[in-house]
Amino acid sequence: ANVYELLPNAHKARGDAKSEAAVLAAYQKAGGQSPELLKRLAALEETAGLGAEAAATLERVNYIYPVKDEGLHRRLGDLLYAQQQYDRAIREYNALVASNPLDKAGAEYSLAQAYFAAGQKGKAEESALAALETAPGYRPAQKLLLELQKPPAKTN
Repeated sequence: ANVYELLPNAHKARGDAKSEAAVLAAYQKAGGQSPELLKRLAALEETAGLGAEAAATLERVNYIYPVKDEGLHRRLGDLLYAQQQYDRAIREYNALVASNPLDKAGAEYSLAQAYFAAGQKGKAEESALAALETAPGYRPAQKLLLELQKPPAKTN
């Protein structure tokens, strides 16, 4: 048995999230490569308001175990988007769309939002339309498409 697997469980059972996160952080620093333990660390970091650290941990999971993991790409994309790292969020949302998720319209919409925030209106429109092809009544994508159609505001 691995102490880095047993100790976090003991801390979790006691309700000590801070100690649980500390042990998992030490595991990561020691070169730990269990995707499940690292995802658990990322969730604890995110709960503690450490979005940048959670994103870095999830990116490490991507390099260790690059598989079709819909949840990982959505969480990482959302974290990066919240940190205004739009190009990196686009990468993750593209991976999410490529994984053929159950909520294809939601994935395309997230991608469209990231493109829009990054200033890539053409690609944002393509992704919004792809979301609407999947779910024609998807209101968030409809609203985004309307926003994309507005002429830029004139400044004098």
